[in-house]
Amino acid sequence: MGNNNQQNWLQKFAREHPFQLGALAVSSSVFLCSCIGFFREYLLLKRFGINVATFAEVNDFLVAGLKDPTVLAVFPVMGIAIIYLSFKGHIFIRGRPIGVMVLVVCLLYPFGVALAYIPFYEVRKETDEIVEGKNPVTLHLRDKTTIGSESEPLTIISTTEKYIFLYQYKSKQPLVTPTASVSYIKYLLEYPDS
Repeated sequence: MGNNNQQNWLQKFAREHPFQLGALAVSSSVFLCSCIGFFREYLLLKRFGINVATFAEVNDFLVAGLKDPTVLAVFPVMGIAIIYLSFKGHIFIRGRPIGVMVLVVCLLYPFGVALAYIPFYEVRKETDEIVEGKNPVTLHLRDKTTIGSESEPLTIISTTEKYIFLYQYKSKQPLVTPTASVSYIKYLLEYPDS
């Protein structure tokens, strides 16, 4: 009987306050995607010995989910799950109505899949591409100096609002540069042979 009251309350809230439900769906999805995105950034930079929490600011946490299309794919799934389950009629398992439990499971499922996918595939794949020197760049600073060169370029690992994280292919070392000191970044068409 308690589950039935919860289901009726959830459906009643959804029908009486559809805009608040939409706001809840969007804000919950944004928060969860930000969490997944920051977790991805943390794992990626940790593989190069960089603690992103040292360099990140609050807004970096909020936009972390926007850096990866995989994380963005999870966003609508979670929002749709909230809205769909709120407007759906009684859901029964073995003759017993459920509501909040299904809602939580439907939210945690894409969140869990993303958390499992990102560290075991996405971050490893991206790390391999960085270590192999894909998408080489040279950094031109405001003081007219250059970090990296045509023969020894860098690869961008990631960025925050105030820092650019780079990988030096030849020396196999990470490099952190403040964005304020960068004049421009030159992308090279292909990595020179070693």
